[in-house]
Order: sequence, then structure tokens, then C-alpha cells
Amino acid sequence: MQPAKRGDVPRLIGRTKGGLNSKLHAVCDGEGRPVRLLLTEGQQSDHKGAATLLADLPSATEMLGDKGYDSDAYRAALVKRGIAPCIPPRAKRKNPATYCKTLYKQRHKVENMFAKLKDWRRIAMRYDRCAHVFLSAIQIAAVVIFWINQSSYLTEHGDLPSALLDMTMREANAAMGFNNHGRVRTVNSYRINNKPLLTDARLQSATFIDANRPEILVNKVEEPDVRFKRKQDGDSTPRLDYKAVYKFKLGSDASKAARTVKDMNSFWAKHPLTLPAKNTTPAQYFASATRIFHNGDMKSGGRWYGGWTSMPNKEGQRLSLQIDGEAVCEIDLNASQPSLFSALVGIKMNVGDTWTDAYQAVVDKLTLDEDTKVLRSKVKQVIVEMTGSGNSQRKGPAKNSEDNLFNETEGSLLQYDTIRLAALEVMPALHKLNRSYLNATGFLSFHEANILTETLLRLKGIGIVSY
Repeated sequence: MQPAKRGDVPRLIGRTKGGLNSKLHAVCDGEGRPVRLLLTEGQQSDHKGAATLLADLPSATEMLGDKGYDSDAYRAALVKRGIAPCIPPRAKRKNPATYCKTLYKQRHKVENMFAKLKDWRRIAMRYDRCAHVFLSAIQIAAVVIFWINQSSYLTEHGDLPSALLDMTMREANAAMGFNNHGRVRTVNSYRINNKPLLTDARLQSATFIDANRPEILVNKVEEPDVRFKRKQDGDSTPRLDYKAVYKFKLGSDASKAARTVKDMNSFWAKHPLTLPAKNTTPAQYFASATRIFHNGDMKSGGRWYGGWTSMPNKEGQRLSLQIDGEAVCEIDLNASQPSLFSALVGIKMNVGDTWTDAYQAVVDKLTLDEDTKVLRSKVKQVIVEMTGSGNSQRKGPAKNSEDNLFNETEGSLLQYDTIRLAALEVMPALHKLNRSYLNATGFLSFHEANILTETLLRLKGIGIVSY
């Protein structure tokens, strides 16, 4: 399936007698609470909406519907599912069907449901152009009005206790004369009641999936010194807003990248990445990612980030993940960044015709008296810091680094510089690094992310789930 192009997704707005409109089809339970919702164009008949919802009807003994659902085919379909139709016949029917008028009086609950939904101005006026966004707003309103609020999880502001005797906030406002005499309708606000929510047995057995992350984020341009101070202060990364990303010069590239992420997120939703339950910790599920670009540009960065990327690999969490109940395998490329950078700038590494670990090639150049494994880790740190900062001439390790293998002594700094010179000899392409673009966060991560994106899509095309 190809990613959706602009204009491919229908708005579900049709032309009716009253103008451009949409129609909401709903199935409610016996209390008038919506359990199934379907959004269509305004001119679509009730029959087609009912036929679409038929396969997903919940178990029931009777089905109440107005005259718009009166058809032999629909009645027969309900009977086949073991549901008795309670639908009044249309006036022009030659052989009108019978129905229980007493039971049919309960159908007002459905109309009340629609009336309560329209209390939300966003629903009544349809502020959203996109159909999926509009339906999402309807679903949020339905959850708050009919499920959370009626399950004692929320208390309306007017029902909260006031500081005036034993009155509620609504009673206190009326006593002090702060009523609107019906001219102005106040906006309802609610307080969450934690106790009934946290003690609900359904919460303990519910499954939560990490989904619906934003498709792309673009960081603002930052000078290196400003970025360093921000990280020291623990401040969040400044990002461009939605309009700056999608409406201006980034628009076409941003939309193209977002469509790819949406395509993968839809695929992942059917095959979530699972961290199995352990002891008292419930299972975790991941099914979406975000591509993050840097420097206010769609050609800088672009790596994929999901809930699984921050998992500590040292504890073996990543390798304990599963997809569709099967164990995963993890692919890790040794010295991938300097190897890719050398290939992109067209300067060959001095490692022979073939190699398995370019870091080890630097270790072999050194004559330092130290454990080979520790020395390799130091080589990796030096090269990662060079590519990350875009500075091949740096004279010491990054400050405040949690995994720093060096210190501020003269001997340690001399060892750092010795490793740096050896790395430049093995990987001469590192001389091309700069702070503006040719570094790990810009040029290198952009091409690395594009290779990964193409790999994900090709594997998806042959039915292999990969993250």
C-alpha cells in the first residue's frame, strides 16, 4: 500500500438540503451511551450507515431504530444475529411490520445523546476539516460525557463543595446572586476523582499502547554555545510549531516525511513491539515513532525515536522485546558513523579491503599500555565526540558526560589527543567535519536516517516487521 497523498483522505462532507454537512451514525447501549460511532457524508442514507455498523454490533436482544432503518433486508440481518428489531414501519409500506410501542419510547435516549454531544461547540459547528480529527473530537466528547462523567470519575465544578456553609459551588453562586438568568451558558469544568478511577478493576487489566506520537518534529536553529548551556540547565529542546513546519518552506518535505511515518505507524499498530510483563510490572507495547530533524531544516537529522529507543541495552531489555509473540534480533553495526561518513564524502578509510570493526583498526595503530577492550571504548568515545561536535581538532573530552573514560589530568588529555591523531590517520574523512552541517547531528544523521527509512519500508513491503 502506498502512503496517502495530499487530497486522498476524504473529508466526509456531503451536500444536503441544508448545505454542506456530515452525518454521524451511532449505536448506543440501553442507557443511551454511545458504543459505536461512524462518520459519513451528509447525504448518505441511514441504510448504508446501518449496513456498515451491522458487522460490529454488540450483543443485544432488541434493536431500536427510527423509520429510516425500516427495510426487509435490515430486519432480516438483525434477526439472523439474534436481535429483535423494534422499528416503526414507514407510512407507504404495503405490509407494515409490527413493533412494541412501549419499548420504542426508550429511543429518546439516543436523541438525548446527540443533543449532549452538540453541547460541545466544536462538535456542533465542526471546527475540524479532516474527518479523522473530527471523529476523534466526537469520541473524546462521548467518553467524557457518557462514560467518565457517569462513572463517578469526574465531578462537575458546580457540584464541588464550597466554603459557604454546606453548599455546593452552584448553590453558593445562586445564593450570592451570581447567576446568569439563562442569558449566558457557563462552560463546564470537572475535577478528576482519583480514588474510583485507580480502584477500577478494569484499569488493572487494561492494555495501553504507546501510539499516536507526532510524525515529525523539527528543532529550531541553535548556536553550539546556546545548546550547551540549555543542556546544562536541563531545558527542553526548542521546536518549530506546526505552521512553521507544514505551511512554509518546509511544507512539501515535511508532508512527505510525515506520510512515511504514518505508513509505518499504521503497520506497527497491527504488530506492536512488546516488552513482556515481569514480576509486578505489566507488559508494555510500542507502536509509533517520531522523526526528529534539527537546525530548522528537513535535511538535518531525521532519526526515528520511539518508546523503545530509551531502553537501557545493558540490562538486556531490548533483546527481551517481542513482535507477535516472537523474539527479536538486534542489528548493531560497529563504527557505523565514521564508516558511513567516509563513504559519503568519498574518502577511503585506511583499514584494508575488508574490515569488521573500524574502531579496532584505530586500536591497532596505538602503542598504549592498556587493556584492549578499555582502549577500544576510549577510541569510540573520541570518534563519537569528534563527529558529534563536528570538530576534528578537539583537545579533550566533552564536559559533564556520564560515560566519560577520561579525566582532566595531563596524562589523560595527552592520551585523548594521541587517540584523536590515530583516528584521523585511519579515517582521514574526519578532517572534513565542521560545526555547521558536516557532523553527526546534521549531515550524517540525515543520510543515516534515510537509509534506515528505506530499509524499514522495503522490509514492510515483504511482510517483515522491523523497528
